[in-house]
Amino acid sequence: MIVMRTAINYQNKTTKSHRKGAKNACTSVNGHMLSFLTREGTLTVRLPAREREAFLEKYNTKLCAQYGTLMKEYVDVPDALLRKTVDREKFFDMRHAYLSSFKPKPTTRKK
Repeated sequence: MIVMRTAINYQNKTTKSHRKGAKNACTSVNGHMLSFLTREGTLTVRLPAREREAFLEKYNTKLCAQYGTLMKEYVDVPDALLRKTVDREKFFDMRHAYLSSFKPKPTTRKK
């Protein structure tokens, strides 16, 4: 769990993403979710299609399923990868670049 929190803190510092959620920790940029911790304590990240397929094959992991629904853009990060700083940072940076290209979601906050 400490390694996962370290990974999420790395994302916040290097990618200008925002950590949200007291009960269900997640990170987002421009209103789009980048990653989250599942109830089971698994770190799940959002990746573009080509990188997602390579990630699934290389790390022998699976797409995330939450509440009976398969989340097609999200993959479970294996614990072994969380300890490999260089590999982990490569995927975090790539993922951030992918979501930064999305149009920002409008805020619902009153100004």
